[in-house]
Amino acid sequence: MLILVKTSTITFSLDVQREDGIDVLYNKVAERSGQKVFQFSLIYAGDVLSNSTSKNTIGACGIKTESTVHMIIIKEFKLTIQYLDKSYPILVPNNEGLKISTLKFQIKNSLQEVIDGLESKSVNGIVLSKNEIELNNSSSLQSVLNNGDMVEMKLIEEIIIPPTTTTTTTTTTSSPSNYLEEKKRKEKEIQDENDRLLKSFIENNESITSDVEIMFCFDTTGSMYPIIENVRKEVTKTVKCLIKDIPNIKIGIMGLGDYCDGENLIKTLDLTSKESDIITFIKEIPRTSGGDCPEAYEYALLKAKQLSWSSHTSKAFVLIGDNVPHEPSYTNLNINWFKECDDLYNMGIKIYGVKAGTDSSVSCFYQEIAERTSGISIDFKNFDLITRLFLAICYRESSKTQFEKYKSDIKNDKDSNLSKILDDLNKDNYEVIKSDEIKKDNNNNNSSNNNNNNNNNNNDGASSSTNNEEKNKVIVRDYGKPINLKSSQKWFNHEIDINRKPQYIYSNSLKYFVFHTESKGSRCNLM
Repeated sequence: MLILVKTSTITFSLDVQREDGIDVLYNKVAERSGQKVFQFSLIYAGDVLSNSTSKNTIGACGIKTESTVHMIIIKEFKLTIQYLDKSYPILVPNNEGLKISTLKFQIKNSLQEVIDGLESKSVNGIVLSKNEIELNNSSSLQSVLNNGDMVEMKLIEEIIIPPTTTTTTTTTTSSPSNYLEEKKRKEKEIQDENDRLLKSFIENNESITSDVEIMFCFDTTGSMYPIIENVRKEVTKTVKCLIKDIPNIKIGIMGLGDYCDGENLIKTLDLTSKESDIITFIKEIPRTSGGDCPEAYEYALLKAKQLSWSSHTSKAFVLIGDNVPHEPSYTNLNINWFKECDDLYNMGIKIYGVKAGTDSSVSCFYQEIAERTSGISIDFKNFDLITRLFLAICYRESSKTQFEKYKSDIKNDKDSNLSKILDDLNKDNYEVIKSDEIKKDNNNNNSSNNNNNNNNNNNDGASSSTNNEEKNKVIVRDYGKPINLKSSQKWFNHEIDINRKPQYIYSNSLKYFVFHTESKGSRCNLM
């Protein structure tokens, strides 16, 4: 059965059995998250899951299909040090690689001002015990101690015995000065390593892979069909690689033409993790004509909302095209692509706007759909790189670690177009702010801003420049309206799209669009 594990940043799913022990669950979470078992606790229904309780199986704890288990990172190891007749609390960053010797360094650093004689002691002059059993310097801290344990401490005198060296004729003793210098050098190396481990908790969140759902929408009209043909060349290898590297990834495919293509307007494979279904679908996507210059991108955005998206996943819709959408009046459905984008954003779906080819006049569409959904816009010129793009987006959605590893794997490819794609993907996603969300804040701030206007007037130029630089990725938008008027054409400026009869009507019986005979437009030439 699938359960959900919720961290502070993402939620991912795990396949477990009701009869699995709690230790199995911890091990699976550790494998998926990249954390060690001792670095987190799992909580379900308010209780910490532990093998020490009578409910030592997943099912016995009441966990069912789609139950949510919370993963809480344990950033600090909390111990109590008992010395003489006093107790001293101490915290140790819960990093992998901690040893009992590391704990001794932390004790010395933290308590030397309150315990007489501690400052002058080395590791060997500090003796730690648990239940009267002495703890070895080389033992892993988390393997011999539990969070919250009490540890007894004693301070002892150290006896320095210089090492001896044996030759074939005599046995000599190293000079105390040389021995002490070497001892200090080694202690310095150990101190540096312990300082690194004790500085702060080293989080590993970037390696946790999200459950990923990605829909790739390919324009299948004449000029764009070579992209699908290039995908087919390596589709089997590509899909198998993604399924292997990204747990629980689901991929969907859309092949998109235009309204004149009838039943071939759009072919959709819903989100799935079945390799054979993805491979077969990509190999069978039909070629379409497209007809006029705009394509039915707005319809693809509408249909994207109807897919089987999950609530907990990292979701992305990747639109790859070389043209622009139609204005709302082009069909009787009156599709406003701005609204479709905003609806997708509200569903937690970001859009990668991938502009193919060299026509810069259409770039504003791909920029707009990315900006208003917290996505990324990508300039894509070399169709031979489609597989690289396909993989890069999937790994980027999975985790930063996966994406960095993929970039490292292809670093020897010096293609300038690939470098440009990676440059685009390296950018931060746009941050979206709905205009109605900031109106209240603006009203609250008006009074204080007005009071400061006189003081700021002399510095308007400098502050304006600084603010623009800091907020160049922040997008403020109104629902269904352009962020700014990037084009004066009616496909973008819907205010001039008035008093027009639709050229295509959706037929409920045929399940596709038919040409509206009363329209003054023209049919496209079917291939």
